[in-house]
Amino acid sequence: MTSVERPDWPRPEFWRPRWMLGRDVQKMIAQLDPHREDAEITHLSLEVLIPPAFAHIGYASAGARLVAVPRVADRVLRGGMGDQVVRPRKRDYDTLTFFSELMRRGHRSAAGIEVCDRIQSIHRSIKGVLNEDQIYTICALIFQSERFAIAMGHPFYSEIENEARLSFWLGVARGMRLRDVPETRRDLLVWMEDYERKYFEPSPECREAANAHIRGIEGWFPGPLRPLARNSVVATMDDHVRDCFGYDPVAPSLLAAMRVSWRSLAATTAIRPVRLDSTWAKSFSRVGPEPDLERIGHGTYAASASHRSGRA
Repeated sequence: MTSVERPDWPRPEFWRPRWMLGRDVQKMIAQLDPHREDAEITHLSLEVLIPPAFAHIGYASAGARLVAVPRVADRVLRGGMGDQVVRPRKRDYDTLTFFSELMRRGHRSAAGIEVCDRIQSIHRSIKGVLNEDQIYTICALIFQSERFAIAMGHPFYSEIENEARLSFWLGVARGMRLRDVPETRRDLLVWMEDYERKYFEPSPECREAANAHIRGIEGWFPGPLRPLARNSVVATMDDHVRDCFGYDPVAPSLLAAMRVSWRSLAATTAIRPVRLDSTWAKSFSRVGPEPDLERIGHGTYAASASHRSGRA
């Protein structure tokens, strides 16, 4: 059954294969309801208007912040055998594919709940992924895009986009059956500050896990540009987070150049042609644009290698 036949799915016209100017997508967003159409707006905001490289870098920035908590870093590292350590790019791509499918299917549909269930089955297989750590992940997904944009010197996202992202990820939290999730922006921010105050702590393990997230985006920075991968993540960190990893601040001249790049993106978005059917699944999925979720994520990498090589 297709999404056209499923009224609980997001509206399929926002995934049609057509070119538009960015300004027309922005006008489209302005006419939508950030609560009723939160998945549609989040798709247009993050998958259509943001180029894949910037999306991946933004995700890495959020991921690095999560591992300022030693117990979270431990689950990421898993004795040096964690997927983020061994195969960081593939692990990032799979996570972005899951997120893309959540946007396409929505958090209200049975198919969207299947994505939530698949993610939670991975968490159970890894073990030690706590409810409050998952709530903090939801917070990072809601707020890190805004933080990244502000750190780069231009807010980029409209109030409607920010409100839709809040509504969307809170819906995902319900789909994942997380407990005791704050329901308002203010309450979430207070909860985040309390979590960070209690659990952020400098450690070598935290730095190692953050480095693993940075390695995931190094492919966007070939050769002599590779140090920019670290700088693009560190530039979004406040002093407390950076101190947890023992990172030096980004040089002012380099930070200024990065901000120019971000402001240039913001300035040209209105006149840039974009595809409505752009998705992270199309950009990042290892198993095609309509992925079988059982073939991505933790536990699937050896199987996919065997499939490519023709082995049973």
